[in-house]
Amino acid sequence: MVNKVEMMFARFARTMGKKIGGYTKLKNGRFKANVGNWTLSYNPTYGGYVIEQIFNAGGGVSQPFGSQRHKPAQFITMMRFAMDAIDVKRRRR
Repeated sequence: MVNKVEMMFARFARTMGKKIGGYTKLKNGRFKANVGNWTLSYNPTYGGYVIEQIFNAGGGVSQPFGSQRHKPAQFITMMRFAMDAIDVKRRRR
C-alpha cells in the first residue's frame, strides 16, 4: 500500500504544480531545504499520512491541508477526490 500512496502523492503534487523532496545534498556534503516543496510524512503511531510543505531555509514545515493524519486507503481516496475536483474545474473553463 505504501507504494500506492507514494505514487498517488506524486500524481497529486504534479496536478497541484508542486515539487517533491525536502532537501538537496550540496557539493560540500551539506543539505539545503527545498523551500516550497512538498513532502509526505508518515507516522503510524499518530494515524498515518499527512502532506507537509517546506516553508523556510531551516527546513520548517507547514501542513497545507491540515494536520490530521490519514490511513493509507483514506489518504488515496482523498487525493483522488481532490484531483477529480480539479479536473472538473479545468473542464469548465
